[in-house]
Amino acid sequence: MSGKGFIKLHRSFMDCSWYNDVKMRVMFLHLLLSASWTEYEYGGFKIGHGDCRITMRELGAACGQSVKECRGALERLTKAGMVAVRRTPKFSIITILTMTSIFSQAVFRAVKRDCRWRQKGT
Repeated sequence: MSGKGFIKLHRSFMDCSWYNDVKMRVMFLHLLLSASWTEYEYGGFKIGHGDCRITMRELGAACGQSVKECRGALERLTKAGMVAVRRTPKFSIITILTMTSIFSQAVFRAVKRDCRWRQKGT
């Protein structure tokens, strides 16, 4: 990505059940910041809004993790319903499934079941 612009992240992000897992949090934030805002084609594959085209080696270097740690964190983010991963022979296309809601005040509505919501008085 070009590094231009900004993202708006709602504070309820901190309520997600995996928020305390630093590796997952760093990876998810990196994917948010790296996600495409426009559609384009790369190597015969369509990269859409909310997609990130990256290799596991690049992702590991960006997040300070090994390739094995990246795969584990991606698997947990996939199970949490936050991302979907399509693998190609040369790279992966990681789709942020909650891209449209992450930048609004209704963040994480689509994945409410995977997050711990704090109740008043607790």
